[in-house]
Amino acid sequence: MATKKYFEIGDLVWAKTQSFPFWPARIVKPPTDAKSSAPEMERHYIFFFGIENCTWIQDENIVHHSEEMVQAAAFNEENSNSLELAIKQITEEAPKEAKLLVKEQAAAFNEENSNSLELAIKQITEEAPKEAKLLVKEKESPEVSTSGTKKKTAKVERRKRKTESSGVRKKAANKRISTVTKQDFIEPQLDPIINLWEFNEAVRAKNVIPSNKKIGFIGLGMMGQRLVKNLLTTNHQVTVWNRTLEKCIDFVRAGAALAQSPCDIVQKCDIIFCCVSDSEASKAVVFGHQGILLGLDRSPPGSKGYVEMTTMDPTTSIEIGGVITHKGGRYLEAPINGSWKTAENGNLIILSAGDRQLFRNCKSCFTTFSKISRHLSFDVGCASKMNLINSMLIGTAQAAFAEAMALVRCCNLSQDIYLQILKHGPLNSRFIREKGSALLAGDFSPNISLKYQQKDLHLALSLGNDCGQPMSVTATANQVFQRAKLHDFTDVYADYLSN
Repeated sequence: MATKKYFEIGDLVWAKTQSFPFWPARIVKPPTDAKSSAPEMERHYIFFFGIENCTWIQDENIVHHSEEMVQAAAFNEENSNSLELAIKQITEEAPKEAKLLVKEQAAAFNEENSNSLELAIKQITEEAPKEAKLLVKEKESPEVSTSGTKKKTAKVERRKRKTESSGVRKKAANKRISTVTKQDFIEPQLDPIINLWEFNEAVRAKNVIPSNKKIGFIGLGMMGQRLVKNLLTTNHQVTVWNRTLEKCIDFVRAGAALAQSPCDIVQKCDIIFCCVSDSEASKAVVFGHQGILLGLDRSPPGSKGYVEMTTMDPTTSIEIGGVITHKGGRYLEAPINGSWKTAENGNLIILSAGDRQLFRNCKSCFTTFSKISRHLSFDVGCASKMNLINSMLIGTAQAAFAEAMALVRCCNLSQDIYLQILKHGPLNSRFIREKGSALLAGDFSPNISLKYQQKDLHLALSLGNDCGQPMSVTATANQVFQRAKLHDFTDVYADYLSN
């Protein structure tokens, strides 16, 4: 789920519309006659510097003003005079806003402390007479405090309250322990941080000779970030685009160029890689506003290659490949198989189908990304099918391993000894060794997002259904992953081992 953005009237921001890239702006109070069809909490009324226009903008297309945004805009060689003026205006406004904010915070602090002091004086003034009256009353009735019966009753009451309090505290402690234990399994895992300025020696050791082609890359998610980093490590010429502009900033600093849209990246690059979340996201990149197809319309036939690395159903890949080639582009499906760790180390498995010459053109990139890359067929869809079958086997194996580890624990047997037995048997593998060690250490951080694993299992089931192949084991594994998602677990193992 995307992080919710918070904006207030007066904030300096950058906002984009369908016809403009991110542009310097300010959030202003809308006039009474300004109407928007979007829900009130999801959009703001924007005044654009430089062009002095106002309009409603969805919050997802607004980011707070920062020096990084200014630097990113500076990389665009096609900046207009209006944009330069807008940047100048927002840059001049930023120091004023900062001073005003400090002044407002100081005033608020003084007002808050003043109010607190007045309240304290009022309370102590009201309580003082009550306390004085109580003291006088106790002095006038000493027998109340010296009565043995009263003392005994008070002592019993104190003991009772103490016992009850102790019980409540004990229950609360048990509840906290239970919550902490559960939280170990369900606490959301943030995407692993990527350091663009620390090169991976394993990738460098490949001694890749970079292609002389200009490479475009769409999608800077957990996998895409690592693929682009490795391209920069091996000195490829890379231009990036991501739906969320903020993710591009560090890559621009690290040496990548910035595209304003998928259409723009097609016009600037020879080979464009796309690695996004799912089929729908990929179709939006290709068919959407300022998308890939528009870029192909503006390019000489045969001059552009499009490589789809998103895991998707074969039908969608065939559909995308068809329109790409119809527009004069070359198409290669090349879904990736592996985790973010294998992506980081350049050890992915890449299976491809489609334009074989484009596969050859991608040799330096594929060598950077993977330990093995194969061209399976000229028929688009073959690589998608093979990739889903591979993902299906990995998913079902994970579910079975999780179930086995849970059963070992339920039988009061040693999970450590069980793992040692597996290491000496026919099921010994790096997967068993690494995942087993992580489970023993209580590490449930996933290498692949659970939601994407479940998505792949679902796609594999659909593939089996299309082929008339029974998939009972995969269907059961899919239910396991669905249950883990339902409980907000980040790893399928947590679903078993938290019971």
